[in-house]
Amino acid sequence: MTHIKIPKRDSIHFFSANKDITINISEPFADNRILFLKSLSKNILSNSEAKKFPDLVTFGYWCRPSNIKLLKQKYDDLDVRLGLGLAFHVAPSNVPLNFAFSFVFSLLAGNSNIIRMPSRGFDQVNAFLQIYNETVQEYEDINNSNVLLNYDSNDIETTEFFSLNADARIFWGGDLSVSKLKQIISKERAIDVIFSDRHSGSIIDVDTLSRATPKEFERLTHNLYNDIFLMDQNACSSPRVIFWKGGSNNAYTSCKDELLSSVLAIAKKKYSIEASQVISKFNNACKHSIQSSGESKININDGYLFTQNIFSETSKLDAYDINSGYILETRIRNLEGLLPYLDKKFQTMGYFGISKSELKLFIGKHKPIGIDRFTPIGSALDIGIIWDGFDLIRTLSRIIQIS
Repeated sequence: MTHIKIPKRDSIHFFSANKDITINISEPFADNRILFLKSLSKNILSNSEAKKFPDLVTFGYWCRPSNIKLLKQKYDDLDVRLGLGLAFHVAPSNVPLNFAFSFVFSLLAGNSNIIRMPSRGFDQVNAFLQIYNETVQEYEDINNSNVLLNYDSNDIETTEFFSLNADARIFWGGDLSVSKLKQIISKERAIDVIFSDRHSGSIIDVDTLSRATPKEFERLTHNLYNDIFLMDQNACSSPRVIFWKGGSNNAYTSCKDELLSSVLAIAKKKYSIEASQVISKFNNACKHSIQSSGESKININDGYLFTQNIFSETSKLDAYDINSGYILETRIRNLEGLLPYLDKKFQTMGYFGISKSELKLFIGKHKPIGIDRFTPIGSALDIGIIWDGFDLIRTLSRIIQIS
């Protein structure tokens, strides 16, 4: 095992008990790592403070043994795989628990980890850290081989130190911040796994929605609310546009108005919005209207749910500043209407009323240059070991060939 002494600098703040790291490599889904996650999951799901945060509960639920077992069953070559070694993670600042998933994916792949935590303070992160530090004390090998810390992003010297000791770097963030990180030198054979700016949407089949039972309609309403509002649309998989597919003019108008009104009603009850968010959304909507080449109608909906039609098929979705309940929308006749929007930055498409077979035929026929994921509406924020087209277990481990 290799031991690395982390520089003792005033700029580095440690969130885990240990301040050095011992690189401990294992096969993917090693028993001791699954046992640790079982304890972590149990302690999160039984903690009264953790229950206040849906994203922390979701993480705890994801780590439960039954889910890990299902994931493990998808791999048939684990006996000839080992982790790469040390993984250095840089987490995004706007998604509180992204770092925790990044850590666990790499841990399950068999690696030791240094995680640079979000720079912003989040209550659910504090709750996670308390539970993590209590749990990990019972697992000496996990404790010694993983470090959670933070330091100023401008501290290039520290980033260089971690990069030169890492066998993999996992960078999450905006295009500009990721570009700067990639310029920092790393080991010759180190791999970079990059998760930069992406955007996502939802597609709803109007004819199917018009035939939905009250129960189906209610479920869709809550699922769409969750996809849009739970992460303030900060997650790359949060929808920023709704594509309304097919249907007569009357069905389109009535179904759209009823669904969005129902989502708005939930938002008014559950979503806490600041005046600054409303002003920001209004300014952005006005800016986009001014820049449009045609009429671009804005619905303010008491500030909770801004909607605005896309004014042109050539519009780039990443040109819009979207946040805190701001949805673009456009009408398409069929799935082919998605093609102008599926650029390489398009990540997730939530869907309702469309079969998996239709989606497979669409992909096979048109082979769009972008989109990594179709998932039912309500599951957009469900992160997994396959993300942005990467199988993170295989990407963060190596196969040892035996001839």
